[in-house]
Amino acid sequence: MMKFVAKNGSVIIESPTGSGKTAVEFAIAKAAESEGHRPIFLIVPNKTVLEQTACEFPSAFKIALGRNEHPCLYYYEDKDELTPKYVEGLYADPEAIRADAIPCSFLRDCPHRVDQASGETFEPNMAPCPYYQQKFEAKQGGVVLATMSFYLFTQLFSREWDLPETLVIDEAHRLPDVFRNALSYEITDWHLSKSVELLRRIGSGAVEAIDQFRRKLIYTAKKKPAHQPTLLEDIELRKFIELLERIDGKELEKEIRTAVKEGQINVVEDRVTLKKLETFVRDLRRYLHSFEYSLEAPPDRHALNYTYAFYKEEK
Repeated sequence: MMKFVAKNGSVIIESPTGSGKTAVEFAIAKAAESEGHRPIFLIVPNKTVLEQTACEFPSAFKIALGRNEHPCLYYYEDKDELTPKYVEGLYADPEAIRADAIPCSFLRDCPHRVDQASGETFEPNMAPCPYYQQKFEAKQGGVVLATMSFYLFTQLFSREWDLPETLVIDEAHRLPDVFRNALSYEITDWHLSKSVELLRRIGSGAVEAIDQFRRKLIYTAKKKPAHQPTLLEDIELRKFIELLERIDGKELEKEIRTAVKEGQINVVEDRVTLKKLETFVRDLRRYLHSFEYSLEAPPDRHALNYTYAFYKEEK
């Protein structure tokens, strides 16, 4: 395997279990590190494989995990309580709020936020945000060990890292399933309803367009069989595109940040709705592209993905 890689550079290797693939992956990544490559990624299918690889080669990697694996410190009022030992204990606490449940982009005053250039917290002598601290450390060099999902979101959605000079992919045949799961999402009328309520409260200029989108969502789904996913028709997809194009995502984000800063939005009481709004604002272009790619575009291409609707009534 090593000879094959040395001769051919970018390769795909198929090899049976127990034949030493992980050791080869490790050797290639460390060789790239010794050559001064930056950044270097070794990506694996999931957290279980990541932990196995890290155990096999202790202290050899910079571990990078997604927000859902880290506790958020923003809502802890007693800042003196947040010692390194206490923060470490939060990882095992099922009640601890995870970073992926936080509207982080709207909480610019978070004292724990770690500057990705300097490594300093927003306020001096504060416990660093575990998620941002981990990313800062990983960016300082060495081999970054991450899941495929983390790498996908980092490179395609947020562009937080430069493209790697060396990329090693473990179990590459599992990439399609990981991509499919990462790129799939749901838009529900309940979350949009809560967002509309909040936007009405702050007098947002985008509220009517979002509410029209919500009502169209309900109308379209109600025409479909209950509990049975049914593909949307072209005319329905085009209507959704037309409604979403009326919403200025940057202006909406600016309105929400201003409302948070001026206290119109309570970041504690409105946390869940604010998180849904953050997702909507961040993914607005993604929604549009998903609908557009669900349409055929003759003669260039067939539809590249699909969008379906169904309804169910819940309390």
